[in-house]
Amino acid sequence: MRRIVVIILLFCVGCKLSFEPTFVPELNVFCVLLVNGKSKLIVVSSKPLGETINDTVKDAQIIISSLTEADTITWNNGYNIDSNFVVEPCTQYFLHVEHDLYPTVIGTTLVPDTFTIISPADGDTIEEDYMILMFSIAQNAVLYEIAGRYIPDTINPDTTMPDTPFTYFYALYKPLKGDTIGKVVIPAELKGENLLAACAVDTNFFEYLRQWHSMPQIGEDNRIHAGVHGGIGLFGSGVLQFRKIYIK
Repeated sequence: MRRIVVIILLFCVGCKLSFEPTFVPELNVFCVLLVNGKSKLIVVSSKPLGETINDTVKDAQIIISSLTEADTITWNNGYNIDSNFVVEPCTQYFLHVEHDLYPTVIGTTLVPDTFTIISPADGDTIEEDYMILMFSIAQNAVLYEIAGRYIPDTINPDTTMPDTPFTYFYALYKPLKGDTIGKVVIPAELKGENLLAACAVDTNFFEYLRQWHSMPQIGEDNRIHAGVHGGIGLFGSGVLQFRKIYIK
């Protein structure tokens, strides 16, 4: 498949995989360590032009470590890392992915510091047609992903099941030098319970998004290297914060 969708912030980041004219098989790794959220990991094999990219890699040895601890990760062909490994803010982590059939992939990420959502407060009721999400700027945070998600409390008459929550707002905020507070205006259009989320991401994740948005079409040289060496993909990190609010 050309795109693997990985949800960050419970929401939306696309993981585009790669083609190149002169094919050399290697590992395509997408790994994001999250504070206050489930860390993500995908390991697949790259494929030449004209073939689908959906082959998962079995029996890869995956080690994530810091200067003080290390953990061998079990990946069960999903998105969430099956591990009790706790990601700490302001900490450098190292990735090592080894497999007999591919070159070894290594990477490094520096997790941003934690930050605070200043407003709205958790449980606030919004009566205007918009709200301003204010948050402190974290050390080592290069970019913020901001998302709003509607949480319906109604039943779908066609399925007799609860309506599915969905994301209605998504934005990127890049702090300027010297900024201490970030502000994003979010429309308050969907009445009821809403979840706001902000994720401060590291340099690698920012570089991944930059390359991802500038990638050519299929058939071009679409290689993304963001925090990884020996393969393709991303090794990044972020810190999540949430606010649950009610729109009246």
